[in-house]
Amino acid sequence: MVKHTAADFMIRRLSVFGLGKLGLPLAVLFAHRGMHTTAIDVDAALVEQLRVGKMPVLEPGLDALVAGAASRLNYTTDARVAADTDASIIMVSTPYGDARAALSSAWVEEACHHLCIALRERVPWRYHLVIISSTLLPGVMSTRIVPMLEAGLGRRAGAEFGIAYVPEFAALGEVVSGLQNPPFLLIGSDDEDAGARAAALYRRIVEQQTPTRFLSTRDAELVKIALNAFLCLKISFGNFLAQMGDRLGGADLDVLDSDRLAEAGNAVMAGDVGVQDVGRVLALDRRRDLDVGQELALGILHEAEEGGAEIGIVILVVREEATAIRPG
Repeated sequence: MVKHTAADFMIRRLSVFGLGKLGLPLAVLFAHRGMHTTAIDVDAALVEQLRVGKMPVLEPGLDALVAGAASRLNYTTDARVAADTDASIIMVSTPYGDARAALSSAWVEEACHHLCIALRERVPWRYHLVIISSTLLPGVMSTRIVPMLEAGLGRRAGAEFGIAYVPEFAALGEVVSGLQNPPFLLIGSDDEDAGARAAALYRRIVEQQTPTRFLSTRDAELVKIALNAFLCLKISFGNFLAQMGDRLGGADLDVLDSDRLAEAGNAVMAGDVGVQDVGRVLALDRRRDLDVGQELALGILHEAEEGGAEIGIVILVVREEATAIRPG
């Protein structure tokens, strides 16, 4: 195998597929940091809107970034221009087919298909880094995306092109700051070289103090989906507690802001204690409280299940833990 130097993989031009609430700020940030960026979307009306300077996404700080990056940012519906770039980030939606269906990778696969058509036109062939940022269920990268890219390009992943999974952790309304200051930079790849290239690319926009976590592709997919599920579970938890408070006659729910609850939550996230230990930390030692707690747990499950299939990954675990904390 031919050995390559760092200069061989210098990323000077980037293409970003998907200009939604996350993809557009991501493309703008890279352009703002000096990267020549081609922003691609299948929505012709959206692309035309962006070309005339109208931002469809309302995010603090985004307009100022666009103004400073205009000369390095090109909007288009033509995926073939990706052939002139060195790396591509795919951040299209992965919607549910219905309320109970799994996350669909159809739009990710469609973007990969168009990218393959563009890259096959290269003569001669040169290395290209493909980064998937869309949320995927564990195993989709290895069983669907990588084989599809290899077949579409007629090239071997890890040798003739690189692939990595780099999900985002930014909340809507804070996307610009969230992309620059995530809790950590998560790089999922089964190819050490591609993972290192992806990390170096994202360091152009991510603050230097942000830690980097390198995982296998499958583990990175699991971390992303688990954090999404945990966030939805927290929202369901808060919503149900509000309803429970109303039913109990306006019960005081200031405990949600207490140091004890925060410490208990942090301990669980750190893996120091189990859910049953949290029950002891909160001192639910009265029969009435335990009865309410059991009803609360069942209510949270109902709320979470209403959130869709993404929550289904953790429902079984939550049910087992809810059973474990029943009074003996």
